[in-house]
Amino acid sequence: MVSQTQKPPIQFDRRQTGRLLLSRLKDQSFYVVLWAITIAFGIALDAGLYWMVNVFTDEVIAQPDRSMIFGAAKGIVIIVVLLILGQGIQKGAELLLTNRVAQWMIMDLRQNIYNHLQELSLDFFESQKTGQIMSWVTTDVLRIREFAGKQLPKLVRGPFAILTFLIMMFLASWKLMLAGIIIIPLVVIVVQTGAKRIRTAAQKVQGTLADVSGELQESISAIQVVRSFANEMFEIMKFRKVNMSAYKAEIRRATIEAIMVPVLMLAGAAGLGLLLLYGAYQVSEGIIAAGDLVMIIVLLHKTNDEANKLGRTYVAFQDTLAAADRIFAFLKIETSIREKPDAIELDRCDGRVEFSNISFSYPTGDEVLRGINVKAEPGDVIAFVGPSGAGKSSLAKLIPRFYDVSEGHVKVDGHDVRDLKLENLRKLLGIVPQETVLFHGTVRENIAYGKLDASNAEIEAAAKSANAHQFIMHLEHGYDTTVGERGTMLSGGQRQRISIARAILKDPRILILDEATSNLDTESEKIVQAALEKLMEGRTTFVIAHRLSTIRNASEIIVLKSGEVVDRGTHDELMARAGVYRELYEVEGMQRQEYSE
Repeated sequence: MVSQTQKPPIQFDRRQTGRLLLSRLKDQSFYVVLWAITIAFGIALDAGLYWMVNVFTDEVIAQPDRSMIFGAAKGIVIIVVLLILGQGIQKGAELLLTNRVAQWMIMDLRQNIYNHLQELSLDFFESQKTGQIMSWVTTDVLRIREFAGKQLPKLVRGPFAILTFLIMMFLASWKLMLAGIIIIPLVVIVVQTGAKRIRTAAQKVQGTLADVSGELQESISAIQVVRSFANEMFEIMKFRKVNMSAYKAEIRRATIEAIMVPVLMLAGAAGLGLLLLYGAYQVSEGIIAAGDLVMIIVLLHKTNDEANKLGRTYVAFQDTLAAADRIFAFLKIETSIREKPDAIELDRCDGRVEFSNISFSYPTGDEVLRGINVKAEPGDVIAFVGPSGAGKSSLAKLIPRFYDVSEGHVKVDGHDVRDLKLENLRKLLGIVPQETVLFHGTVRENIAYGKLDASNAEIEAAAKSANAHQFIMHLEHGYDTTVGERGTMLSGGQRQRISIARAILKDPRILILDEATSNLDTESEKIVQAALEKLMEGRTTFVIAHRLSTIRNASEIIVLKSGEVVDRGTHDELMARAGVYRELYEVEGMQRQEYSE
């Protein structure tokens, strides 16, 4: 199994990667066969044209009676015109089928990548840069698209065309054929050696391009921080470094290819030179006809041309294989959160949740929770408090199985969450995170994300319960106002209320509030807190508390420190004894007083 916390390793050989790539066409087998027949038909038309060169030379140009040349040429010209017309039709059909086959491969790959991203667990995304992930869907797929649309037909056509032309040369004069192709073993050695170097260089290129994407994405997402610290030049130099690495990698790859081109052309020229010398001798001795020699010269030229194209295509294929290596290695990454084959589905949920002697470590090996025991009855409000790094958010992430416990059990209505179907479990839950995530769409679409088939009336009712309806109606287009990427057109409090409306619409039995008001000003906090109280009614709620004043009425407050429960009780019970909670509460009280002054 490939670890999710590492970049996908390159572990495929050429044949394995090629097979995996071509397997994407299994659903297009009819069109693939039709495409191959079309290419074969095109080669046959080419062969017919080159045969007409032989006929024209011997039957027309060599005609002893000059007055008969024009008449002899007419029939051949008609055949040539028909062959060229056939080539035009064939090229159009080949272009259409090539695009159908190639675009299917790309669509299928892109869909598989996206599907796989949806299956991977949270630790994968937390260990990878977004730009690195995007490079699989964009840069690597684009490499394959370029090859599939332009080079793949040459890779298929080349071997069959060369074989056909060699057979024609053999039938005309096997000795001349051997003279022309004697240099081919050298060409094969050059191509194989260069291809290995190209693939290694191409792997480096793909890696550096992913670094460029990662650096660019990170810089854009953090642009406000960059500006606030006036670190534009620092970011420019960071990007310049990865950008220069990508440039150097591309130049290394291009240098290898540039060296190969003249070598291949020199080999072809040497073969043609030998053929011309030996052919001239055979014609002078009357061993072969002039038409055969002319045809063989044309065929050898086309064979060399096809061989050079095939060599360059094979070299380009190494770029494609390097990109495909990265994609298939990514597709082999296995999720750390697996659903059991016999997982069950709850028809109804009361909302009883229990943490039974749990311990938890992240994939890095750092233990963040030890020996936690918490029980929430239906309708209870359980608050997790403690200093930063105490393990509050980590504990809450265990309920929806964003992570699995290292030891112990997390149970919902008496069932270990690992025994439940993931979709069923997560539909029971509503999560309002600290960092509100809205999609680039309308207000209506973002609220409806909680229930995709919700009616307009349901959406508006949820917005009213979240204290969002009033500000929404004052937006330019009301519920049809576009919120911008990540909701940037709205204030923090407005975004949070839409997030709450989304959770209300989902109507979960278990609610997780992850410091939902920590980034809001006092005015917005009051409005959002009122909306949260409506949302919490009748639900089992877990609150990760940043402002302790919001959890005074919690059924139980769990105080965490360094991953362990150090105290627990109601607000009044915890305030009655000196401990971490009272210290935190008193510090917060002083901060509130200083702020009000």
